[in-house]
Amino acid sequence: MKTSMQQPNTALRRAFFLLAAALLALCFILGSVSCSVIEEKEKEQQKEEEAAAKAKEIYDRAVEAYRDWDFAEAKRLFAESGMYGNSDEYFAAMEEYEKRYLDGVKAMENRDYATALSNFQSMPEYLNSRDYIDRISALEAEYRHGVELYDEKDYFEARNCFLAAEGYSNSDDFVESIDKMVELYNNAIALMNRSEYSEAISAFMAIGTEFGDSEAMIAECQRRLREGGVTLSGYIANYNAIDENARITAGSPGKDFTLRDTNGVIFAGTTNDKGSILKIQFGFREAVRVQLGEAGFREALCRCILALNPYISDIETVRSGLASYLSGSGAGYGCMWIHASSGSDGSIVVEAVRVSFGA
Repeated sequence: MKTSMQQPNTALRRAFFLLAAALLALCFILGSVSCSVIEEKEKEQQKEEEAAAKAKEIYDRAVEAYRDWDFAEAKRLFAESGMYGNSDEYFAAMEEYEKRYLDGVKAMENRDYATALSNFQSMPEYLNSRDYIDRISALEAEYRHGVELYDEKDYFEARNCFLAAEGYSNSDDFVESIDKMVELYNNAIALMNRSEYSEAISAFMAIGTEFGDSEAMIAECQRRLREGGVTLSGYIANYNAIDENARITAGSPGKDFTLRDTNGVIFAGTTNDKGSILKIQFGFREAVRVQLGEAGFREALCRCILALNPYISDIETVRSGLASYLSGSGAGYGCMWIHASSGSDGSIVVEAVRVSFGA
C-alpha cells in the first residue's frame, strides 16, 4: 500500500513542476515581448522628439532669414521644417510684403511717388527698396530746388530741375507753366518785330509775371508806341478792350480803312506799309450824338483817343484834357496831334494825325 500511494504523488509533483516551468517560460516570453514593445515605443518617441527638434531648429533659421528680409531662403526653410509652428503666418506676411513691393514698383512707373515711398519705407531692407527710397528723395530735392529757382524767376534753370524731378509732386505743371511763358514771350517778340507794339505789350503782360527781359521789352514797346504810333489792328484791340458795350465790329480794314462801332461812330483813315496808323478820324454824326447824349459823346471820344495808346495814359487823364483835343488848335497825345472840326450837318469829326510820318 505504501509503495502504490507514492507513485501518483510523484507523477503529480512532476506535472506541477512541468506546469510551473511552462508558466515560467510563458512569463519570460511575455516579459520579453513587453520589453521589446516598450523599447520600440521609446525609440519611436525619441525619433519624433529628434524630428521635432530638427524642425524647430530649421524653423528658427527660417525666422532668422525672414527677419533678414531673405524671403526666398525663409520660404525654403519654412517648407523644409514641415511648416512648423506658425510658418503659414510668416508665409502670408511675406506674400503681403512682396505684393507691397510690386505695388511700389508699379507706383514708381506711374510716378505715384507718395504711394511708392509709403510702400518702400514699410520694408526698407527688402530687395532694393532702399534704392527706391533714395531715388524718391533725390527727385524731391530736384523739385524743391526747382521751386526755389522759380520763385527767384530763374525759369530756365527751374525748368531743368522740374524735368529732372520726373513728375514729382506738381513738377509737370511747373514745366507746362514755364513753356507757356516761353510761348507767350516768343509771340510777344514776334509782334514787336512786326512793329505791333500794343499787341506785343498785351502778350508780354499775358505772361503774368516777369519773364526774362519782358519788363524791359514792355518799356521798349511803350517807347516805340510814343514815338511810332499804333497799328490799326492794335487800335481795334485796344478800343474793344476798353468797354465791351462799344466795340468796332464792322467796316473795311486796310491801308485806307473805314470802320464802325456798335454805337455808330465812324473810324476812317490811312496806315503806312507796316500797318501803323498815320491818320484817323472819329466821326460822330448828329444822330449818333443825340443818341449818346453830350456826356455819352464825350465819353465815347475819350475811348477813341485812349485806344491810340492806352500804355502812356489812362481814361481820367484823357478826360481832363478833352477840351484841348476838341479845340480847333488841338493838342498832342503821344506821337499823334488831335484836333476837332464841326460839319454843317451837325456832325463832329475829331482827327488824330501822326506827327512824324517817317517813324
